[in-house]
Amino acid sequence: YANSDEGTKKANATSFDAYLASSRTETVPSSYKTVSGGTTYNNFDTKYDIGVSEADVDDASEVPGIVTKYAGRINGGDFQWKFTDADNANYSVDNTLKNNVVNYTSRVVSIGGNGGKSSASEGGTVETSEETTETKESINKETTETKESTNKETTDSSANASELIHNFTKNGKTSNFYSITGSTSTSKGTVTYNGMKLTTCLKMESSTNVAFTTVSDKTTLTLVFSDKNKDSAVKVDGTSYKTDSNGVVTVTLKKGSHSIKKDAKTFLFYISVEE
Repeated sequence: YANSDEGTKKANATSFDAYLASSRTETVPSSYKTVSGGTTYNNFDTKYDIGVSEADVDDASEVPGIVTKYAGRINGGDFQWKFTDADNANYSVDNTLKNNVVNYTSRVVSIGGNGGKSSASEGGTVETSEETTETKESINKETTETKESTNKETTDSSANASELIHNFTKNGKTSNFYSITGSTSTSKGTVTYNGMKLTTCLKMESSTNVAFTTVSDKTTLTLVFSDKNKDSAVKVDGTSYKTDSNGVVTVTLKKGSHSIKKDAKTFLFYISVEE
């Protein structure tokens, strides 16, 4: 019906919860339109236009039985065991059932059309062909390789994310993202930044250079310098930037290669790139 209120069903053609059809073949009038976009209903589920006839549609009362009959492997599969009410209270090992399970051999001839010759013994057991075995091994190999590839990509992604941050106190000049040339020092004071106590710095001298490459046109570079050298400056890609009152420089970079060099004598404690 058109509204939640039974008394106003079909009263509002542009704001409704559902449409109550009087018969299976009734089509929704074109006057009924969606609130957003004004789209009319296309009636696709009230017509037999999907390659079936009315006779092909199962009666609703028959559906539970059909689902029960055909659920799982066809005809219940090739291993069947009937449990009794007495089994519900028996917690000991049923050796007969155990032996049947342990000695069970699949009678599957092929999966998805991948199979070869097979022969059945008098007991009905089908021997798996070499082709089927090879197919299983191939599937297992591909699955393993896919998992390994996914794990490697995840690991690499996490590593790259962490390498965009460089803490000289923790890492010295060792980095897989930044190429660092210059000298470090532990005698230029300490800096507290984002709850971290930084004690090692890179001395910004004429020979100092930090090179790196970004892959985004909206990359934020953050540089943290010594509090003792506030209002000092540094050159990023040849342009001079002064530190703020906290000794921090923030620069927006585009995709490409970049460099950090000396402008005035100062000490760099921390680098962060956020892409």
